Amino acid sequence: MALKWLKNILQKSEPQASAETIKLSQLEGWLDGRSRDPRFEKVLSGLYSSFAALSRELEKDVGAMMAAAPPQEATPRLLKAGQAARDAVRNQMTVMSEKLSPPPEMDFASAMEYHSVLVNHLGRTVLKFGRSQRYAAAVFPKELERINSDLTRVSQVLAELGSSLEKRQKEMEGVTRSRELLFMLKDDYARQAPLKERVEGAKRELSALEAAEARQRSELEALEASEEGRRRARLRECLEAGAGELQQMEMEMAALVAPLSKALSRLGKADPGDRQSAQSRGVLDLLSSSPVRALDQDIAGPLKELAARVPQLGLKDRKREKVEAHIAHLLEAEPLQALKSRHTRVREEMESLEGQIRQSGQEAKRLQEEMDLLRRRREQIQAELDQSRSALSVVQERVAGEERDLAARVEEMGGGTLLMDL
Repeated sequence: MALKWLKNILQKSEPQASAETIKLSQLEGWLDGRSRDPRFEKVLSGLYSSFAALSRELEKDVGAMMAAAPPQEATPRLLKAGQAARDAVRNQMTVMSEKLSPPPEMDFASAMEYHSVLVNHLGRTVLKFGRSQRYAAAVFPKELERINSDLTRVSQVLAELGSSLEKRQKEMEGVTRSRELLFMLKDDYARQAPLKERVEGAKRELSALEAAEARQRSELEALEASEEGRRRARLRECLEAGAGELQQMEMEMAALVAPLSKALSRLGKADPGDRQSAQSRGVLDLLSSSPVRALDQDIAGPLKELAARVPQLGLKDRKREKVEAHIAHLLEAEPLQALKSRHTRVREEMESLEGQIRQSGQEAKRLQEEMDLLRRRREQIQAELDQSRSALSVVQERVAGEERDLAARVEEMGGGTLLMDL
């Protein structure tokens, strides 16, 4: 009730300030003004004047009590008790009157201390006064009634002071929190600027890289579509055909060696002392696994040695005759050597084609390498852009929250609309 009554008093005594628009760039000065609110000092001055007046009134009423004559019908015992209680009341009210003297300063801290001391002392005084006033009031009723009225008024003005201090404390807490939010907001604004620049810079570089890639791709496509590009395509077709021919010849070589596989396997299981020489054995092993490589050496001698060993390998007559006939065919007709000769010629032709393709494709290779570099750089810039956007989004979200909180604080303190102009 005291708070509501004080609020009504203040509303009647002070006109409400009209809502104003405050620019963020001017907020710090506005908060400085709020921290030195003359309205609070005016209210405080009025309350201090009331306390000073009450102190004087209390002294006056105590003096009247001390000067009052007791009623004639009072019994000696009651008179003695009443006069003793009157002295106690005088002592209590003299101290109370001294405590009511307000501090000379008009600042919030002094007012808080003054209020705390007065509340505590009034509480103790009321307890002591309650024991003394019964006897004093029995002898000096009108004087004690006025003193009681003074104390009631002290309690009321003290409640007004407490309400004003509570309101002011909330305002000062609002100023303090607003300063903190303003500092955080400016700090995040400062973080936003370089992040925005990084995002815009990355977007510009990404756009330039994409344009450069498109130009390189266009040049490469134009080069491939030119006479030189078509010639290089024909060379590659010839190279692919040569590779197919080599594969076919290698398959034919393997097919010519295949009939000897069982004999070569039996020879591998023969007693080491009965085996061919190490060189012949190596050639025959290579002939079994990679005929094209074995044909880089002379295979006639190893084949003759194999023919001489066939009767000792335990093959069935028919199989042995086929193996011997096939070895004779390989030695006489030399089909493997013919395939190897063709293989070598095609391989040489392919090397020539590869050289021509390399020579012809230098410009295409350069363009492709540049495109690869551009692509890798583009991917790097894209990753940096994504990272900067994410960081900017976090800061922007924080800024939005700080702006809302700060605007709410300013409006709560009666500042109206906060205009974000930074």
